[in-house]
Amino acid sequence: MKFRAMRARARNQNIRRRYQWRETRRCYWCGIEVSYSPTARNRPYQATRDHLIPRSHGGPGGRVNIVVACRRCNTTRGNATNWIPWHEQDPGTRRVGVPAIREEEE
Repeated sequence: MKFRAMRARARNQNIRRRYQWRETRRCYWCGIEVSYSPTARNRPYQATRDHLIPRSHGGPGGRVNIVVACRRCNTTRGNATNWIPWHEQDPGTRRVGVPAIREEEE
Protein backbone atom coordinates (compact mmCIF):
# COMPACT_ATOMS: atom_id res chain seq x y z
CA MET A 1 0.00 0.00 0.00
CA LYS A 2 2.90 2.32 0.73
CA PHE A 3 4.19 1.93 -2.83
CA ARG A 4 0.84 3.00 -4.31
CA ALA A 5 0.80 6.12 -2.18
CA MET A 6 4.31 6.98 -3.31
CA ARG A 7 3.35 6.52 -6.98
CA ALA A 8 0.27 8.72 -6.55
CA ARG A 9 2.38 11.43 -4.91
CA ALA A 10 4.92 11.29 -7.76
CA ARG A 11 2.12 11.48 -10.33
CA ASN A 12 0.67 14.57 -8.62
CA GLN A 13 4.11 16.23 -8.60
CA ASN A 14 4.46 15.62 -12.35
CA ILE A 15 1.03 17.14 -12.95
CA ARG A 16 1.99 20.19 -10.89
CA ARG A 17 5.21 20.64 -12.88
CA ARG A 18 3.35 20.40 -16.20
CA TYR A 19 0.91 23.16 -15.24
CA GLN A 20 3.57 25.29 -13.55
CA TRP A 21 4.27 27.62 -16.48
CA ARG A 22 0.96 27.23 -18.28
CA GLU A 23 -0.52 30.53 -17.12
CA THR A 24 2.65 32.65 -17.10
CA ARG A 25 3.05 32.53 -13.32
CA ARG A 26 -0.08 34.61 -12.66
CA CYS A 27 -3.30 33.69 -10.91
CA TYR A 28 -6.02 33.02 -13.49
CA TRP A 29 -8.57 34.97 -11.42
CA CYS A 30 -6.79 37.99 -9.88
CA GLY A 31 -3.56 38.29 -11.89
CA ILE A 32 -1.21 38.30 -8.90
CA GLU A 33 2.16 36.62 -9.45
CA VAL A 34 2.09 33.20 -7.78
CA SER A 35 4.92 31.26 -6.20
CA TYR A 36 5.68 27.59 -6.75
CA SER A 37 8.28 27.54 -4.00
CA PRO A 38 7.78 25.02 -1.19
CA THR A 39 8.55 27.84 1.26
CA ALA A 40 5.40 29.65 0.08
CA ARG A 41 3.23 26.90 1.55
CA ASN A 42 0.01 28.18 3.14
CA ARG A 43 0.64 31.72 1.91
CA PRO A 44 -2.07 33.57 -0.06
CA TYR A 45 0.09 33.75 -3.19
CA GLN A 46 1.02 30.06 -3.32
CA ALA A 47 0.12 28.44 -6.65
CA THR A 48 -2.71 25.92 -6.54
CA ARG A 49 -4.70 24.06 -9.16
CA ASP A 50 -8.28 25.24 -9.66
CA HIS A 51 -11.07 23.86 -11.83
CA LEU A 52 -12.54 26.35 -14.33
CA ILE A 53 -15.91 24.64 -14.10
CA PRO A 54 -16.19 23.18 -10.59
CA ARG A 55 -16.55 19.41 -10.43
CA SER A 56 -19.69 19.93 -8.34
CA HIS A 57 -21.23 21.73 -11.35
CA GLY A 58 -20.41 18.92 -13.76
CA GLY A 59 -16.98 20.16 -14.83
CA PRO A 60 -14.74 17.56 -16.43
CA GLY A 61 -11.68 16.18 -14.73
CA GLY A 62 -8.44 16.56 -16.60
CA ARG A 63 -6.08 19.25 -17.72
CA VAL A 64 -8.47 21.19 -19.97
CA ASN A 65 -10.47 22.18 -16.90
CA ILE A 66 -7.51 23.15 -14.66
CA VAL A 67 -5.89 26.57 -14.27
CA VAL A 68 -3.29 27.99 -11.91
CA ALA A 69 -4.80 30.09 -9.11
CA CYS A 70 -3.43 31.67 -5.96
CA ARG A 71 -4.48 29.99 -2.74
CA ARG A 72 -6.60 32.99 -1.72
CA CYS A 73 -8.68 32.96 -4.91
CA ASN A 74 -9.00 29.18 -4.91
CA THR A 75 -10.35 29.01 -1.36
CA THR A 76 -12.52 32.14 -1.67
CA ARG A 77 -14.08 31.10 -4.96
CA GLY A 78 -15.13 27.67 -3.74
CA ASN A 79 -17.55 26.31 -6.34
CA ALA A 80 -18.80 29.67 -7.64
CA THR A 81 -19.13 30.08 -11.40
CA ASN A 82 -19.54 33.87 -11.65
CA TRP A 83 -15.87 34.92 -11.41
CA ILE A 84 -14.30 36.72 -14.38
CA PRO A 85 -10.81 35.57 -15.48
CA TRP A 86 -8.04 38.17 -15.16
CA HIS A 87 -7.37 38.36 -18.90
CA GLU A 88 -11.08 39.02 -19.67
CA GLN A 89 -11.46 41.89 -17.19
CA ASP A 90 -11.62 45.48 -18.40
CA PRO A 91 -8.00 46.76 -18.52
CA GLY A 92 -9.11 50.18 -17.30
CA THR A 93 -10.67 48.92 -14.07
CA ARG A 94 -8.81 45.71 -13.19
CA ARG A 95 -6.32 45.68 -10.32
CA VAL A 96 -3.73 43.04 -9.51
CA GLY A 97 -4.80 40.91 -6.57
CA VAL A 98 -8.49 41.84 -6.82
CA PRO A 99 -10.74 39.27 -8.55
CA ALA A 100 -13.82 40.46 -10.43
CA ILE A 101 -17.24 38.88 -10.02
CA ARG A 102 -20.08 39.05 -12.54
CA GLU A 103 -23.24 40.77 -11.41
CA GLU A 104 -26.15 38.43 -10.79
CA GLU A 105 -28.78 38.72 -13.53
CA GLU A 106 -32.34 39.18 -12.32
